[in-house]
Amino acid sequence: MIAALWYLLDALLVLLLVVLLAPINIDFRGGYAQELKLKGRIGWAGGLLSLEVMRGQGKTSLILGLFGLRKPVSTDKGTDKAKKKPKSQKQRSKSTTRLSTFINRELLAAVKAALLKLQRAMHLDLNVSGRYGFDDPSLTGFAMAIMSAVLWSSSTLNFYPDFTGEALDIQGKASGYFIPLQIIIIVLLFLLARPVRAIWWPMIKMRKKQKEAVQYA
Repeated sequence: MIAALWYLLDALLVLLLVVLLAPINIDFRGGYAQELKLKGRIGWAGGLLSLEVMRGQGKTSLILGLFGLRKPVSTDKGTDKAKKKPKSQKQRSKSTTRLSTFINRELLAAVKAALLKLQRAMHLDLNVSGRYGFDDPSLTGFAMAIMSAVLWSSSTLNFYPDFTGEALDIQGKASGYFIPLQIIIIVLLFLLARPVRAIWWPMIKMRKKQKEAVQYA
């Protein structure tokens, strides 16, 4: 019985390694102006498992592929749910103020380093351009400062701020491949970096104290 369990664990470990080490290919193109338009494909292990995504005219269609067989996946559930109300300018300003308390050079350096590692690990071929803006010009300037600090230098990434009002008009395409295990390691190292840990660790301790206060109240 124990030997059988060990064989099962070994088989699961090998399967997990295959899943984490098999490459995933991505190919997306589309844009956003008045609505999101997207067409793309994600393939695992040379296309043994794939997912095709198409978005347009307010509808999303998914096609799941397995060993060459393709099957549409329903995406109609939950479409009648009420849309979330957009945040007011006061709420957005409050969120920006909270976020700005964590922004520093050390954090921006960690984010930029992680993005560079992800770009190399995903072998990305990017070509994205467009303009963005918020109804509050200060938010537009805040976004521009962050994007200028963390985006890697590339002639294929061109974003232009629009200080005249709220705007979002972006077009582009992205393709590449990556090893899941490598991406997981990069993300974990980023989350454990000191400036990033300084954001989520106090939140965890605060929630723990709140639970203890409720428990012993």
